Amino acid sequence: ESGHVLLEADLSQVEGRLCFVYTGDPELIRLARLRSTEFDQHKFVASLVFRKAMDAVLKHERQVSKSIGHGAQRGMRGFRLQETLLKEGYVFTVEECDAFIEAYHRAFPPIRVWHQSIRREVRSTQGLVSSWGHVWDVSYFEINEDLFRKAYSWKMQRDCAGITNQMGFKPLWYWLQGRYEMYWNRQ
Repeated sequence: ESGHVLLEADLSQVEGRLCFVYTGDPELIRLARLRSTEFDQHKFVASLVFRKAMDAVLKHERQVSKSIGHGAQRGMRGFRLQETLLKEGYVFTVEECDAFIEAYHRAFPPIRVWHQSIRREVRSTQGLVSSWGHVWDVSYFEINEDLFRKAYSWKMQRDCAGITNQMGFKPLWYWLQGRYEMYWNRQ
């Protein structure tokens, strides 16, 4: 309708970038800071698992590698990755999916170190705190592998939401109202 705006945000591999930064590894941080035209995580992973040059990666192979990367960053195992890929119409064995995840972690070993730090934080504090100060209390949850996988996701998703709202939608809202300068001046 006239006078209304429809908005969609695409933060270009933001959860993967956050994961890379959380590791504290200088090389992964460098990769996280590159534009997607300079380093496409999904194409890179596809080139590893399908054993081909990045410029030869097909669209569906990149899509498969998105699921591999997201799964590996969240501690997923082959069986769950197989289920995820089947829902997307891709058929791989559990063994192939386990191999995909291992290939990912061989390329980015600091992610498993970050997983260990999240596990320690959950065990010692019975919760997590986002970069924006949001707290997730897990004191009533059973501490198990499922909780840890949820914790990896929570950290990335919570910070992604903070970035989207604080650095995207809020400034846009003020800009649309002609009060953009007011928003940034009060920060």
